Amino acid sequence: ATGMHTLNELQYFTALTAIPADAFRNSTALQSIYIPTGVTTIGKDAFFGCSILKYVVLLNPAQVVASQASMPATVTVFVPAALVEAYKADEHWGAYRICEFTGKPVVTAEDHTRNYGRTNPTYTYTVSGAPIDGEPELICEADANSVVGPYAITPAQGTIVTEGVTFQPGTLTVAPSPLTISVGSYTRNIGEPNPEFEITYRSFRNREKADVLLTPAVVECDATPDSPAGEYEIRVFGATAQNYEITFSNGTLTVIDPAAIAGINADRKAAPEVYDLQGRKLSTANGKGVYIVGSRKVVVK
Repeated sequence: ATGMHTLNELQYFTALTAIPADAFRNSTALQSIYIPTGVTTIGKDAFFGCSILKYVVLLNPAQVVASQASMPATVTVFVPAALVEAYKADEHWGAYRICEFTGKPVVTAEDHTRNYGRTNPTYTYTVSGAPIDGEPELICEADANSVVGPYAITPAQGTIVTEGVTFQPGTLTVAPSPLTISVGSYTRNIGEPNPEFEITYRSFRNREKADVLLTPAVVECDATPDSPAGEYEIRVFGATAQNYEITFSNGTLTVIDPAAIAGINADRKAAPEVYDLQGRKLSTANGKGVYIVGSRKVVVK
């Protein structure tokens, strides 16, 4: 039993009423199986170890009972149209992908999204209607250099040997890649002109540079040589690009007054003169406003 690939012929055993426990245990080559219309129950661990099982078809017009068939989580279960919702709501069967059985297989390429400049994802597909034997080929013309926009993912025959398969395309959406445009922070003295503000770019793709921007980045700051001391925002904005979603990061220009700083430093260095009641000048204990008065320390603020 371990060498079985498909077991479509089982559907003709209409007198069969149950799949016993462990019936297909460790059938590691089994990919699809049709359960005949007479089967009402599937025993415990009937598909335990069927590691590549993909498709199970339940042909009974009434719901088949199973509690622990131990199928791979990726199995697609085909059931009569009238029972799709009941199987989806079932505690056991609801763990699997439930699909209407029509007898006509349809291969649909799934949609995917990636950012500009990235490699294509591994394309995936779904099978509806009925099982297939083999794998489709999924084709898309997009590559890492393809611009933002939609691209068809087209399924083709590949290794599928099942006859009458219908193919439905999917879509790869190439989305803008994130790009951060920043300006740094700077410091200058009052009266000086603003420094040259440098723009930096992070996360260009495909070895591109700022020349791919449709409009260049602009930097503005309200500070002039006559502006008083303080902080001024350095704004960067205006850039646009076909293949990028741009985030701007502003900087800060700090204008300082050297004379004011010198005065503050001078005040900090000049220790106050303190005298006791007898007029004697006291000495500092640590140079930070702590003075000795007899055996006591006095803090002068």
